[in-house]
Amino acid sequence: MKRWFPRPAAWLSAVALTVFAGLLGTTMSWFYGAGASTLFEAPRVSAIFFFFGFTSPIFLIAFGNHAMHRVLDAMAKRASSRGLMPGLMSWWAGLYGWLVLMLAAWTSVMLVMMVHPESTFYAFANVFRIDSGLTSILSIPTFVFIGLGAFLFQVEARVKDKIAAGPDSTT
Repeated sequence: MKRWFPRPAAWLSAVALTVFAGLLGTTMSWFYGAGASTLFEAPRVSAIFFFFGFTSPIFLIAFGNHAMHRVLDAMAKRASSRGLMPGLMSWWAGLYGWLVLMLAAWTSVMLVMMVHPESTFYAFANVFRIDSGLTSILSIPTFVFIGLGAFLFQVEARVKDKIAAGPDSTT
C-alpha cells in the first residue's frame, strides 16, 4: 500500500494539471469555436480545428514541461543541452498529462453523476458551474479530479521505477 499511495510529487503534478486546466480549456475552446464556425462552409478545415482542439493539451503540456526544465536548469546553474523544441520525455509528459486530464475529468464527472442526489440535468449541471467564487474551485469534482490525477501520476512513477530497476526486480 505504501508504494501505491501517491507521492508528494504526484499530488503536486495533479494540482498543477488542475491549475493548468484553465489555460488548456481556453485553448481547446478557441479551436472548437473556430471549428464550429467553419463547420458548414469548410467541413475539412473544421475537422482540422477540432483535431487541434482535442490534441492541443499535449502540445501545451509538452512545451510547458520543456520550458520549466529549462528554467530549473538555469536556476541551478547547470549546463543544459536542451534546444528550443521539447525532447522525448517532454512529449511523454504531454501525452501522459493529456491522458490524466481526460481520464480524471471523465471519471470525476461519472462518479459525481452516480452519487449526486438531484435527478434533473440542470440541478446536476449546477455542480459544475464555473464562476470566480471559491465554491466552484473547492468542489467535489475538483477533489475527485485531483485524487485520480495523483493516483495516475503515481502509477506512472511506479512504471518508471520498475523500468529503471530492470526486468528482474521485484519492486
